[in-house]
Amino acid sequence: MGLDFREHAEQWQEIERARQSQSVTISGPLILEQGGQAIIGRMPLFFDPPENTDYWGHCSVVIDIVALFADSGVNDIPNNVQLAIRGLNASGPNGAVFLGDASVFDNPLVSETINLVNGSWFMAMKLTENRQPRSLKSFLSDNVVRITGYGIALLFMLSFMFIFKAYRIAHRVSLLDVLTKLPNRRYAMLVLEQLSQARSNGGNFTVINIDLNRFKQINDTYGHSVGDAFLIEVALRLKQTLRASDTVARLGGDEFLLILPRLSSEMEINHIREKLESQVCREPFHYNEVQLEISLSLGVATYPNDASTISELLHRADQAMYLDKQARTAKARH
Repeated sequence: MGLDFREHAEQWQEIERARQSQSVTISGPLILEQGGQAIIGRMPLFFDPPENTDYWGHCSVVIDIVALFADSGVNDIPNNVQLAIRGLNASGPNGAVFLGDASVFDNPLVSETINLVNGSWFMAMKLTENRQPRSLKSFLSDNVVRITGYGIALLFMLSFMFIFKAYRIAHRVSLLDVLTKLPNRRYAMLVLEQLSQARSNGGNFTVINIDLNRFKQINDTYGHSVGDAFLIEVALRLKQTLRASDTVARLGGDEFLLILPRLSSEMEINHIREKLESQVCREPFHYNEVQLEISLSLGVATYPNDASTISELLHRADQAMYLDKQARTAKARH
């Protein structure tokens, strides 16, 4: 943290390589700013996978080269055997030598390609004496190089699997509402942005802003445990009511947003409103001994008929929802 990679030409070049290739890259071995030598794997991260046009940054794993070679068995090679590895930055058999002497590659006893993520190293071994038991040559040929190569490759693969999994989890969590497990406001805005950009292809869509009536009263009367269970049940019913292509998001509190692609006609919208009233509100909510009616206030706005921007569209839907709430409140008083 705090390191400006643009001030480090070689590292910046590797970061740009990862971004442009949209895939994992291997750098090094190289000398670290904090000391020591390491191999660095970099994975570019994008806000909009799989299109990968909106670059966020990169995720790196740094592996200590001394510890890596120790774990992979390099230190266990007999003293009368010379080992060399080439392929700096995973550039393969034509790359620079970074371990051992380049002369080892001249008529080696055994050699092996170590396949890494988007690249490779090339390893060779050579005996320091001309006469050696056949068993030693066989051991080197059949075991040492292969074990070393697969050990190193495995360490890299495992490291990136863990990093990739952590990234996917973090990304998924950042787009989900913790309580209801619905998409959150951030996810909803991403979907709306994509739909509005697709407008050039003739696509329309509708949003429905939903507010739960009397939810504050439920929280105040029965407590937050009942209120939370109430929100979870409403979220489940909303998802079950809509199409698989629709998005149900929780914006916060007792406010939800429905995003309905390819839907804009008045008849279609009225049909959705009727489904929400019948399937979400028909059955009361039960929690232990508590029974509560579910009531929704709805505000509808269609893009681009009602608004030309996302912010304006959401504002129109919000206004319509409050008008609906006022009408329902006035009706209940009479």
